[in-house]
Amino acid sequence: MEALIEGGEPEAVKYKRGKYALEFQIRLGDSHNKWQIDGTDGVVEGEWSVELEPEDYSNGAPGFKMPKAVCSYTDNYTSADGIIRTYTFDSLKPDSGKQIQWTGSASVNA
Repeated sequence: MEALIEGGEPEAVKYKRGKYALEFQIRLGDSHNKWQIDGTDGVVEGEWSVELEPEDYSNGAPGFKMPKAVCSYTDNYTSADGIIRTYTFDSLKPDSGKQIQWTGSASVNA
């Protein structure tokens, strides 16, 4: 957000805090996916804690924790793929600390 003075020059600038989301897809009915999160019409009740861990930290890829989040999903269908469910976890401000906490061997200062 900017406070502009005459001539359009910024007098002050205020930045909004970042928002974070984790989005991923699974194929429903796939024998490899033994789990799913159910809700009503795409809304999952409650708050969640989410952690993403890379397959191999030694390659330098960080993981992260989202200590407080809400979950929703959408379902799509094609004859080629069947039902694909897209989950979205949107971060919430935790009681203390940051919305997203980077983890792993990679040095990330977020």
